[in-house]
Amino acid sequence: MKKFVYIALFGTIVSQDLEITSSQIVYSGNHPLHAWTGVSTEASGSITYNENSETGSVRIEVPLSSFDSKLSSRDSNMLYYTEALDYPTVVFQSSKVTVGRTSAGIEGKLTFHGVTQPLRVTASFDKKNKIVKGDFSIRLSDFEVERPSLLFVKIDDDIAINFKFEFK
Repeated sequence: MKKFVYIALFGTIVSQDLEITSSQIVYSGNHPLHAWTGVSTEASGSITYNENSETGSVRIEVPLSSFDSKLSSRDSNMLYYTEALDYPTVVFQSSKVTVGRTSAGIEGKLTFHGVTQPLRVTASFDKKNKIVKGDFSIRLSDFEVERPSLLFVKIDDDIAINFKFEFK
């Protein structure tokens, strides 16, 4: 019994629950006539990290209405095509996190536009400053999002995502 109590106490000492204090998620899209980015600083969520087992979990949520491309008509269009009234948030929930010295392999599910797809991401982190950052891309068609068009040409299906989170 003493051994179990020691292991339980040791596990809580090396386990950390971190909440987001600052976030930046940037999406980038393209059309033959122009490229654009939208930025959100309103993500919420947490990371749990066990230093002993070098594993953890991640949950991140971001409201679609928080993205700003510096052009209100484009932002309104994005909300229309992503049906943000019906699907107001994008959620990532990890199923496996493997932590290395300065990076982590993160596997989980991304839910966007009411569709859930598997996602693998490699993120870099700074343990001292509690910063995690990385990038990945999605295809709008994988999430059943109709692509808007300009001059009868649809925007690209691929959307690049960059993220940076600071934790306390």
